[in-house]
Amino acid sequence: MIFQCIKPNILCKILVNRIRCGSLYLLSTMINFPFNVQVCIECLNSKGLLKAAFRHVLSNRAGVYGFQNIATGEIVYIGSTVDLWKRLMQHILGQKSNVILQNAFSRYGLASFRFLVFSYVSLEEQNSTAENRSMLLAAEQRFLDSFKPRYNINPNAGSSFGYRHTPDNLAKMSGENNPIFGRTGENNPIFGRTGENHPI
Repeated sequence: MIFQCIKPNILCKILVNRIRCGSLYLLSTMINFPFNVQVCIECLNSKGLLKAAFRHVLSNRAGVYGFQNIATGEIVYIGSTVDLWKRLMQHILGQKSNVILQNAFSRYGLASFRFLVFSYVSLEEQNSTAENRSMLLAAEQRFLDSFKPRYNINPNAGSSFGYRHTPDNLAKMSGENNPIFGRTGENNPIFGRTGENHPI
Protein backbone atom coordinates (compact mmCIF):
# COMPACT_ATOMS: atom_id res chain seq x y z
CA MET A 1 0.00 0.00 0.00
CA ILE A 2 1.31 3.45 -0.84
CA PHE A 3 0.99 5.88 2.02
CA GLN A 4 2.11 9.45 2.46
CA CYS A 5 4.22 10.24 5.48
CA ILE A 6 4.63 13.55 7.26
CA LYS A 7 8.18 14.83 7.45
CA PRO A 8 9.37 17.16 10.23
CA ASN A 9 10.08 20.06 7.86
CA ILE A 10 6.37 20.68 7.18
CA LEU A 11 5.17 23.92 8.73
CA CYS A 12 2.75 23.38 11.60
CA LYS A 13 0.43 26.10 10.27
CA ILE A 14 0.11 24.47 6.85
CA LEU A 15 -0.40 21.09 8.48
CA VAL A 16 -3.15 22.28 10.81
CA ASN A 17 -4.93 24.06 7.94
CA ARG A 18 -4.85 20.93 5.79
CA ILE A 19 -6.15 18.85 8.69
CA ARG A 20 -9.02 21.28 9.16
CA CYS A 21 -9.81 20.89 5.47
CA GLY A 22 -10.08 17.14 5.93
CA SER A 23 -6.92 15.85 4.23
CA LEU A 24 -5.39 14.39 7.35
CA TYR A 25 -1.88 13.16 6.60
CA LEU A 26 -1.64 13.53 2.86
CA LEU A 27 1.62 15.45 2.82
CA SER A 28 5.28 15.16 1.89
CA THR A 29 7.04 12.21 0.29
CA MET A 30 5.45 8.95 -0.75
CA ILE A 31 6.56 5.82 1.05
CA ASN A 32 5.77 2.45 -0.43
CA PHE A 33 5.26 0.02 2.46
CA PRO A 34 5.15 -3.71 1.69
CA PHE A 35 2.49 -3.97 4.43
CA ASN A 36 -0.68 -2.13 5.36
CA VAL A 37 -0.18 1.08 7.35
CA GLN A 38 -2.95 3.36 8.60
CA VAL A 39 -0.75 6.19 9.94
CA CYS A 40 2.95 6.94 9.57
CA ILE A 41 4.67 9.58 11.71
CA GLU A 42 8.27 10.50 11.04
CA CYS A 43 8.63 13.64 13.17
CA LEU A 44 8.97 12.03 16.59
CA ASN A 45 11.42 14.64 17.88
CA SER A 46 9.03 17.55 17.08
CA LYS A 47 6.50 17.38 19.91
CA GLY A 48 4.69 20.57 18.86
CA LEU A 49 4.19 19.28 15.34
CA LEU A 50 3.11 15.89 16.66
CA LYS A 51 0.48 17.46 18.90
CA ALA A 52 -0.86 19.75 16.19
CA ALA A 53 -1.02 17.04 13.56
CA PHE A 54 -1.88 13.82 15.29
CA ARG A 55 -3.41 14.27 18.73
CA HIS A 56 -6.99 14.33 17.46
CA VAL A 57 -6.29 11.48 15.00
CA LEU A 58 -4.86 9.10 17.62
CA SER A 59 -6.52 10.11 20.92
CA ASN A 60 -8.92 7.56 22.40
CA ARG A 61 -8.40 5.21 19.48
CA ALA A 62 -7.37 1.63 20.10
CA GLY A 63 -5.01 -0.15 17.79
CA VAL A 64 -1.79 -1.96 17.01
CA TYR A 65 1.29 0.22 16.48
CA GLY A 66 4.97 -0.21 15.85
CA PHE A 67 8.28 1.58 15.54
CA GLN A 68 10.34 1.27 12.38
CA ASN A 69 14.04 2.02 12.01
CA ILE A 70 14.10 4.47 9.10
CA ALA A 71 17.61 3.56 7.91
CA THR A 72 17.05 -0.20 7.78
CA GLY A 73 13.28 -0.37 7.30
CA GLU A 74 13.11 -2.95 10.11
CA ILE A 75 10.05 -3.02 12.35
CA VAL A 76 11.80 -3.10 15.72
CA TYR A 77 8.90 -2.91 18.18
CA ILE A 78 5.17 -3.67 18.16
CA GLY A 79 2.53 -2.94 20.78
CA SER A 80 -1.19 -2.38 21.22
CA THR A 81 -3.14 0.13 23.25
CA VAL A 82 -6.58 1.56 23.90
CA ASP A 83 -5.24 5.11 23.32
CA LEU A 84 -2.64 5.46 20.57
CA TRP A 85 -1.83 9.11 21.33
CA LYS A 86 -1.23 8.50 25.04
CA ARG A 87 0.93 5.46 24.31
CA LEU A 88 3.00 7.31 21.69
CA MET A 89 3.68 10.09 24.20
CA GLN A 90 4.64 7.54 26.90
CA HIS A 91 7.22 6.03 24.55
CA ILE A 92 8.60 9.41 23.49
CA LEU A 93 8.85 10.64 27.10
CA GLY A 94 10.24 7.32 28.36
CA GLN A 95 7.26 6.59 30.61
CA LYS A 96 6.12 2.97 30.93
CA SER A 97 8.09 2.17 27.81
CA ASN A 98 10.14 -0.76 26.61
CA VAL A 99 13.70 -0.42 27.95
CA ILE A 100 15.37 -1.75 24.81
CA LEU A 101 13.37 0.69 22.69
CA GLN A 102 14.40 3.53 25.02
CA ASN A 103 18.05 2.47 24.66
CA ALA A 104 17.66 2.71 20.88
CA PHE A 105 16.05 6.17 21.15
CA SER A 106 18.96 7.32 23.31
CA ARG A 107 21.59 5.82 21.03
CA TYR A 108 20.20 6.71 17.59
CA GLY A 109 17.78 9.56 18.39
CA LEU A 110 14.02 9.76 17.92
CA ALA A 111 14.51 11.12 14.40
CA SER A 112 15.81 7.68 13.38
CA PHE A 113 12.41 6.05 13.91
CA ARG A 114 8.91 6.12 12.46
CA PHE A 115 5.76 5.48 14.48
CA LEU A 116 3.32 3.36 12.50
CA VAL A 117 -0.28 2.45 13.18
CA PHE A 118 -0.86 -0.93 11.55
CA SER A 119 -4.46 -1.38 12.50
CA TYR A 120 -7.23 0.39 14.37
CA VAL A 121 -9.26 -1.91 16.60
CA SER A 122 -12.90 -1.09 17.34
CA LEU A 123 -13.65 -1.84 20.97
CA GLU A 124 -17.31 -2.64 21.47
CA GLU A 125 -19.18 -1.04 24.39
CA GLN A 126 -21.32 -4.13 24.85
CA ASN A 127 -18.20 -6.32 25.28
CA SER A 128 -16.57 -6.77 28.65
CA THR A 129 -13.16 -5.21 29.28
CA ALA A 130 -11.65 -8.69 29.13
CA GLU A 131 -13.27 -9.39 25.73
CA ASN A 132 -12.04 -6.08 24.28
CA ARG A 133 -8.56 -6.66 25.69
CA SER A 134 -8.51 -10.15 24.19
CA MET A 135 -9.52 -8.77 20.78
CA LEU A 136 -6.78 -6.10 20.94
CA LEU A 137 -4.11 -8.59 22.01
CA ALA A 138 -5.12 -11.03 19.27
CA ALA A 139 -4.60 -8.25 16.70
CA GLU A 140 -1.21 -7.41 18.21
CA GLN A 141 -0.15 -11.07 18.19
CA ARG A 142 -0.76 -11.33 14.44
CA PHE A 143 1.73 -8.51 13.84
CA LEU A 144 4.21 -9.90 16.39
CA ASP A 145 4.14 -13.24 14.57
CA SER A 146 4.60 -11.54 11.18
CA PHE A 147 7.44 -9.16 12.03
CA LYS A 148 9.13 -10.82 15.05
CA PRO A 149 10.44 -7.41 16.26
CA ARG A 150 13.70 -7.71 18.14
CA TYR A 151 13.00 -4.99 20.73
CA ASN A 152 9.93 -6.82 22.05
CA ILE A 153 11.11 -8.62 25.17
CA ASN A 154 8.16 -11.00 25.21
CA PRO A 155 7.12 -12.56 21.88
CA ASN A 156 3.56 -12.94 23.20
CA ALA A 157 1.08 -10.05 23.25
CA GLY A 158 -0.18 -8.95 26.63
CA SER A 159 1.13 -8.66 30.12
CA SER A 160 4.62 -9.80 30.93
CA PHE A 161 3.35 -11.00 34.34
CA GLY A 162 5.14 -14.23 35.18
CA TYR A 163 7.58 -13.79 32.31
CA ARG A 164 11.22 -14.40 33.20
CA HIS A 165 13.75 -12.33 31.30
CA THR A 166 16.57 -14.26 29.71
CA PRO A 167 20.10 -13.40 30.90
CA ASP A 168 20.69 -11.83 27.48
CA ASN A 169 17.65 -9.53 27.82
CA LEU A 170 18.61 -8.62 31.40
CA ALA A 171 22.05 -7.61 30.15
CA LYS A 172 20.45 -5.44 27.44
CA MET A 173 18.45 -3.54 30.08
CA SER A 174 21.05 -3.00 32.80
CA GLY A 175 24.30 -1.17 33.48
CA GLU A 176 25.65 0.87 30.59
CA ASN A 177 22.82 -0.36 28.36
CA ASN A 178 20.28 1.45 30.51
CA PRO A 179 19.43 4.78 28.84
CA ILE A 180 19.85 6.68 32.13
CA PHE A 181 23.07 4.96 33.26
CA GLY A 182 25.56 7.56 34.43
CA ARG A 183 23.28 10.47 33.56
CA THR A 184 23.12 12.55 36.71
CA GLY A 185 22.23 16.17 37.38
CA GLU A 186 21.53 18.18 34.23
CA ASN A 187 22.35 15.16 32.05
CA ASN A 188 19.36 13.25 33.46
CA PRO A 189 16.31 13.56 31.16
CA ILE A 190 14.00 14.37 34.09
CA PHE A 191 16.34 16.93 35.71
CA GLY A 192 14.40 20.03 36.73
CA ARG A 193 10.98 18.66 35.83
CA THR A 194 8.36 19.41 38.42
CA GLY A 195 4.60 19.31 38.67
CA GLU A 196 2.80 18.23 35.52
CA ASN A 197 6.09 18.12 33.60
CA HIS A 198 7.44 15.42 35.90
CA PRO A 199 7.04 12.04 34.22
CA ILE A 200 6.22 10.11 37.40
